[in-house]
Amino acid sequence: MPAPAADIPRIRLPKGAARTAPGRPVRSRVRPHPTAAGRVVLLPVTVFRAPAPRGVPGAQTARELTSEEGQHVMDASQRRAGTLLTAVGLALGVAGPVMVLRGRSGRNEIRGELAAQKITFPERGLPVELAARAGRRVETGPDAHAYADFIKGNLARTTGGRTYAEITNELHASGGDDEKLSALRQTAFMGQSLRASLMSAYQAWHLTTLVTGLGAALTGVGAALLATAGALPSRIPDGP
Repeated sequence: MPAPAADIPRIRLPKGAARTAPGRPVRSRVRPHPTAAGRVVLLPVTVFRAPAPRGVPGAQTARELTSEEGQHVMDASQRRAGTLLTAVGLALGVAGPVMVLRGRSGRNEIRGELAAQKITFPERGLPVELAARAGRRVETGPDAHAYADFIKGNLARTTGGRTYAEITNELHASGGDDEKLSALRQTAFMGQSLRASLMSAYQAWHLTTLVTGLGAALTGVGAALLATAGALPSRIPDGP
C-alpha cells in the first residue's frame, strides 16, 4: 500500500544538486525516510534551473546576438561609404581647381590675342545697337561678337547680300576678267574670314566660362563630399 501523502516527509534538495545547465532537469538522490506506517518511501525530486537573469555577464539572448551582428554590418557599410565619399571628394577637389585655372588661363589667352589684333570700333557709322561701343578696343568675347555683327552689316551693303562663293561664281561666269567682281570677291573673302575669326573667339570665350563654372561647381561638390565623409561616425555607439 502506498503511504498517505500526509505521512511523506518533506525532503530538501541536497546542497549543490541544482548546479547544472539552464533548463536541464536534475534527479536528486535522497536518503530513505520511514513513514508512520513503517514503510520506506523514496521521493524523487526533479529540479529545473531557471535561466540566468538579464544583465548578467555571459547571458546573451538571441536578440542581443542579432543586434550585434546588425551593428557590425552597419559599421562595415558606413566605413565603405566613408571611403567612397572621401575618394570621390578628393578627385573632384583636385579636378575642380584645375578646371578653374584652365578656364581662366584660356580666357586670358583669348583676351591677349584679341588685343594683339588692335581692332577698334569706329567713332562714327555704327548701328544704334552698337553706338555704345564707339572707339572701344575689341578685347573680350562679347566685343568680338559685336564687331562680327558690324562686319556682317558692312559686307551685306557692299556685296549686295552676296557671299564670297556667289561672287566667285559670277566672276567665273564672266570669264574671270571683271576687275570689279575680283575686288568685290577679295573684300568678301577678307570680311568673312575676319568675321569667322571673331566668332570663333566669341565661342571660345563662352567655352572658358563654362569650364570655369564647372570647375567651381566640382570644387564645391568635392568639399561637400569630404565634409559628409568626415561627419560619418566610424562606429555606431552601443545601445544602453
